This record gives sequence, structure tokens and C-alpha cells, in this order.
Amino acid sequence: MDLFTLSFDILGVLISVGFIYVTIVSSRSLIGSFFKQYYRLMTVAAIFFGSGFVLEILGGVVGLSVDTKDVIHHILLIGAGIMFTYTGVVLPKEAAKLSGASEALKKP
Repeated sequence: MDLFTLSFDILGVLISVGFIYVTIVSSRSLIGSFFKQYYRLMTVAAIFFGSGFVLEILGGVVGLSVDTKDVIHHILLIGAGIMFTYTGVVLPKEAAKLSGASEALKKP
């Protein structure tokens, strides 16, 4: 593995660790308490994202072939992308529903 690829893999792991931290902290906030399942899904997606890069880094140590390593890496990245996209589409709709319900309660 060359230094350029290794640096991007390490950057991917650091970004995913940061995103895992942010989603866990956000899920403990007031807004996160209303949308706990979506914050959990984002945390799982960030774990998938980071696992793909950890696999790239440790794949040579474990002895995985390059093809196997790349296939698993891309499956994890696609899975994370699907989860992030689903959350990005559904969370605003759920927030709009909750906002609409609170507006209906405010009207006398």
C-alpha cells in the first residue's frame, strides 16, 4: 500500500470517528431524543463507513487479497451511503410531521 492511499484511509477513519462522536452526542440532545432511531442509524452508517477504511488499512496485515478487500470495502461504503441517504430523506419529513402536530396543538 502506498503512502497516498494510506493517508486517505487514515483520513476516512478519522472522519468517521468524528462523525460517530457527533451523532452520539447529538442523539443525547433534546432533538435527538425525538429522533433517536435516525441518530442511531446515522451512527451505524458512520461505523460502516469507518469499518471500510479500517479494513483497507488492516487488510494487508490480516492477509486478505486486494480483490476481497476492495469488494468488502465498497459494500460497506455503499451500505453507509444508503443509510445516510435514507436518514437524510426521512428525517426532515418526520421533523415536518412533528412540527405540524405541535402547530396544531398551539391553535385554540
